[in-house]
Amino acid sequence: MSSTIAPDAPGVADTSPVPLIEVLRFIGRAKWPLLAGFAAGAMLGLLAASMLTKKYRADVVLMVVTPTESRLGGLGEQIGGLASLVGMDLGGSTSKGEAVQTLRSQYLARKFIERRNLMPLLFAQRWDAQAGAWRSKDPAEQPTISAGVRKFRERVARVSEDKAAGTILLSVTWPDREVAATWANEFVALANEELRARAIREAQLSIDYLSAELETTEQVELRELMHKLMYGHLRTMVVARTRADYALRAIDPAVAPDAKAYVTPRRFLLMLIGAVVGTLLALLAYTIVSVRRAAATRRAGGG
Repeated sequence: MSSTIAPDAPGVADTSPVPLIEVLRFIGRAKWPLLAGFAAGAMLGLLAASMLTKKYRADVVLMVVTPTESRLGGLGEQIGGLASLVGMDLGGSTSKGEAVQTLRSQYLARKFIERRNLMPLLFAQRWDAQAGAWRSKDPAEQPTISAGVRKFRERVARVSEDKAAGTILLSVTWPDREVAATWANEFVALANEELRARAIREAQLSIDYLSAELETTEQVELRELMHKLMYGHLRTMVVARTRADYALRAIDPAVAPDAKAYVTPRRFLLMLIGAVVGTLLALLAYTIVSVRRAAATRRAGGG
């Protein structure tokens, strides 16, 4: 003998799908709580945006200077075979890849941080400005230069390439817009300084090597070519020592952005997130209240 249990019998859940019309009616009944949650969430998002620290971004557009031929005065073709013969590079120029990797290097970031003493600024919450020391006296709890380099490269200075235009973009993001522009321009200057020193060092090593070879070379033609090669490296050293933008030329230097041109926080995005979260929470709260009321009504009717 079989028996059929009614779907609305006490203790039996109704697993049939809820019609769409019922869902729309439920949302219609909840429109005022939902609107209130939407407005409250948007206001909280706006409040959060006003309380968060504003950050500005200063950009420098760069191009790599690669005047190898002009520095050697047309000697490249004449002595290129000799350079290959003695296992040397004519040098004197910086490739785009070398320039980009120098800008992205940990070494350059570390040197910039140390030169400008940026550790207290990068970890301002852990620095006691009045005492001029870290708040924690335990060296193990104090930020290291490696942590500073990592933070600087990930959150402050970013390097990107526009391969189509052949340019490099250096962006510095910081709460002080004037400081952001200053750091961007100074970081490029430091990169040029490092690339210049590298070129001078390599040129000097080449000249020393050629000078030693000249003492043991008796062939007139070979000696003449070595002199020309030395001359090319001397020109490289002269250019490196006398030109500020030795390897990287700022075709659009960084300037301080306007006070309203901050990149974070994004006010509209925070308002949108707040509105969505507020609406969902309001819907959840209304659903819980409605279910409890329905359960209470059911128990009262059964009683």
